[in-house]
Amino acid sequence: MTDAETPKTPDLTSDQIRLLLEGLSDHAIFSMDAQGRIQTWNKGAARIYGYTLTEIRGQQFQILHAREEKERRVPEETLRKARDQRAVVEGRRVRKDGRGFWAYSEISAVRDVSGEVVGYVDITCDVSERKEKGEELARSEEAFRLLVQSVQDYAIYMLDRRGNVVSWNPGAQRIKGYTAEEIVGEHYSRFFTPEDIASNKPHENLRIASEQGHYEADGWRVRKDGTRFWANVALTALRDDQGRLRGFAKVTRDISGRKRSDELLRQSEERYRQLVDGIRDYAVYMLSPEGMITSWNAGAERVKGYHADEVIGKHVSLFYTPDDVQAKRPELELRLAAERGRFNGEGWKVRRDGTYFWAEVTMTAIRDDAGKLRGFAKITRDVTAERKSMDDLRRAEERFRLLVEGVREYAIYMLDPNGRVASWNPGAERLKGYRADEIIGKPHSTFYTPEDQKAGKPARLLDLAASEGQARDEGWRVRKDGRRFWADVLLTALYDGGGLLRGYSKVTRDLTERQKRDEEVRRLNQGLQEKITDLDAFASTVAHDVASPLRAIASYTDMVVEDYGKSLPEEAQLHLQRVQSAARHMRRLLEDLLAYSRLSHAEIQPVPTDLEALIEEVLLEMAHALGESKAKVLQSKPYPKVLANATLLRQALTNLISNAVKFARPGVPPAVTVATERRGKDVRITVTDNGIGIGPADVQRLFQPFERLGPAKGYAGTGLGLAIVRRAVERMDGRVGMEPAPEAGTRFWIELPGAGA
Repeated sequence: MTDAETPKTPDLTSDQIRLLLEGLSDHAIFSMDAQGRIQTWNKGAARIYGYTLTEIRGQQFQILHAREEKERRVPEETLRKARDQRAVVEGRRVRKDGRGFWAYSEISAVRDVSGEVVGYVDITCDVSERKEKGEELARSEEAFRLLVQSVQDYAIYMLDRRGNVVSWNPGAQRIKGYTAEEIVGEHYSRFFTPEDIASNKPHENLRIASEQGHYEADGWRVRKDGTRFWANVALTALRDDQGRLRGFAKVTRDISGRKRSDELLRQSEERYRQLVDGIRDYAVYMLSPEGMITSWNAGAERVKGYHADEVIGKHVSLFYTPDDVQAKRPELELRLAAERGRFNGEGWKVRRDGTYFWAEVTMTAIRDDAGKLRGFAKITRDVTAERKSMDDLRRAEERFRLLVEGVREYAIYMLDPNGRVASWNPGAERLKGYRADEIIGKPHSTFYTPEDQKAGKPARLLDLAASEGQARDEGWRVRKDGRRFWADVLLTALYDGGGLLRGYSKVTRDLTERQKRDEEVRRLNQGLQEKITDLDAFASTVAHDVASPLRAIASYTDMVVEDYGKSLPEEAQLHLQRVQSAARHMRRLLEDLLAYSRLSHAEIQPVPTDLEALIEEVLLEMAHALGESKAKVLQSKPYPKVLANATLLRQALTNLISNAVKFARPGVPPAVTVATERRGKDVRITVTDNGIGIGPADVQRLFQPFERLGPAKGYAGTGLGLAIVRRAVERMDGRVGMEPAPEAGTRFWIELPGAGA
């Protein structure tokens, strides 16, 4: 096809051109009349400036310019320039909303056929982003230059293609020791050790950087003064737009300290590895970012049952139950540890032999300095036994709660460490009258009388319980309705395993009825004591009043017997003997009554008493009576000292030994044993005989005054001997009792406090 035959592209009509311009949205294209009033407005202008055609038509061109440009009359100058030739300008334009932007504009004059300017066409594009990038690049280049010059810790310098130094920063001078004047133009190999130079390492480094674009390594370097330092070196090839090698950028850092740190870290890691390997109660191992096992300690082998060569390289899901594996729990825990930095949990895990154990698990994400995930450290502990203990404790607590909730006779509730009510059982509601929602959170002093509150009793009981463990109290308490009741209160401090006070448990019992009964008993006892005192006084008076006539009877009877006894008939002599016997019995009875009465009123102060010496005195006083009865007394020495009143104890022992001799079996010589035995801090004195004994039915009345029981009725006596023994022993804060002898007879015992060694 010839040029003549080549089809011509048809010219665009004015309407087509108009439609084309109006459809452009990346450029603002608009026309103005000769006075600069806007006439047409395309879609790009509407998008860039924000005005519609209706809003902008007829407005002056200046409306689109920033205030500072209008002040400098830039719009007028631009139109003036466009009258003569096309005006190309960059400057600040303003959108409808007041926001400014950087604009690139080309403005051309429109002329009629005669060459007169009839208007202008403005084509504008928003170059704010390009402008900002350009300015940022300029700032960046300047900042980089200043940065390189200010860096003191890095040697940053340039090499030409052959390896000669062409620039030098202060950091290079500090690290290498050369000034810029000394080193620029010199080959960089002078920084290498003689061994590296001999092995052509400087040239080899340049070759690798040239071929691969970058070379980085650690190694020894040499300063100007000949000293060596361990350096991290980065060598980067620099190429122009056509890819031609222009030189190299080199960054050197002195990491001698880091090398020492790395060595210390290696030693530390070795110690840590030995420590971890020595732990046997915890499974401690490492995982890759994907959850593959990468290390295994002895504790892991003990807890899980696998040898290291059996699990390293396997996925951690190996230890999870089939249900957890199906539910993708291993992956979930890895994800949570990665997101949160750590995962803590408990659950069933599986050993090598298939048995399950309850595990406490901590998994920690391990990241490098850049924040990249390098893996996980996982610690697993078998807490099956602890879990069982906790389950048992929970069940026990539930049983206790149900028990407390079921108790209605006792107020059982908890206080916090400050003494505020923290729990409330039905018994507390019944006893005190408050519902749980009314009293929880209130101070326990609410239940105390105003007098006790004023005296500080509630706080004092809390302090006592905290220091002693428990505090017990009886006293008046106040119900919700204001009525008082007599309460027995037990307050117990509750501490946790670390010794921290967690609160108090409080048990309150209503003892109002018992208190009333006790008060009645005290009143009756007081009346009884007064009657006993009156009776003792009466007995003493009677004894004294009867003693004088009795002495007269005895004296006159004795004189009659002495003067006329042999001349009297036999029957008269028998009557006189009976009078003498009755007088003697009455005298002994009066003596015993006086002794019994004196025991009720005498001031008693027990003191350490030599029991062995006292028993010897008693036996010496009774020597005549013992001889007449042919009694045999066996002593089980040595005897300890006791706290006693010597007079009362002598009287009690005399009575017991006399009874042992008196109540002998017919035809059997009395045999008496006096012995002692330790009863904790007390001493028990026993008097054992081989006599007639006492029946079990008579034991309860044995120590009552004027009681003559069973076989004893056939023996002489006043019936006050054992009553005197009991009262004497009780006045010395002791106890007295009787039990059958091992073979025959009776064993009486007295218990008194010991007086030490």
